[in-house]
Amino acid sequence: MGGLFWDFLVVISVTMLLLGPMARGEISPELGALALALLVASRAIARGRGGWLGRAVRTTFTVGIPLTALLLFVASQGQGDPEKMMLIAGSVGAVLLMLLALYIMIRGLFT
Repeated sequence: MGGLFWDFLVVISVTMLLLGPMARGEISPELGALALALLVASRAIARGRGGWLGRAVRTTFTVGIPLTALLLFVASQGQGDPEKMMLIAGSVGAVLLMLLALYIMIRGLFT
């Protein structure tokens, strides 16, 4: 049952990623609906079949969704200006590096 919960969270996060561009008219509602249908179908098939397909789909969504969200954040906040986008990406990278260091320090306390 725990796997169903995480799959549901993935679907919610992709829905939130798609709603913004759909509201701005950057992608059509039909394309958004098709993307969500393909997402749900691929997650269900991967969960049912397991094996290498399940691992491939799980890895793709585990890595792909956060990276896509990060790139969309940088592009939207930079308003398409490459100079602004590089500054924002550098700042976000610094925050992520600090969070990684904090994780390593806290984990070191308990090992």
